[in-house]
Amino acid sequence: MTKSVFVDTGYWIALFDSRDQHHPAAKSQVGVLKKSKIVIHEFVLFETITFINASLKNHKLALLFLEFIESLDNCQVVEVDAGFKKAAMATFKKYADKDFSFTDCVSFEFMNAHNITDAYCFDLHFKQMGFEVPCLGV
Repeated sequence: MTKSVFVDTGYWIALFDSRDQHHPAAKSQVGVLKKSKIVIHEFVLFETITFINASLKNHKLALLFLEFIESLDNCQVVEVDAGFKKAAMATFKKYADKDFSFTDCVSFEFMNAHNITDAYCFDLHFKQMGFEVPCLGV
């Protein structure tokens, strides 16, 4: 059985932006991801498209990313329902001492609900919440 993994916004940005400091590390993980079942939620998709388009100011690259995700046979993009939003809000409220984004909180709840332990990202928050973070090497 193929292992399910979660891939966060920061990983996708690093993979698509060759100027990103994590680009080499992101590229080095592509082989593992090709052999995995990638499961993400729609907030990650939206956040990545928005960042590439608005922050990197590269609409063409944002479209390329979207087309890439749509072309992956091993990637499932799941809609965030009201239950995940409510659980994420509770997580956000609970950790006042952390600077989690709301999307991170949705991701934590999403990963727990889908029994996903590995997060491909460059975000220590996932490690703090008990997930494996292969890209960080820690």
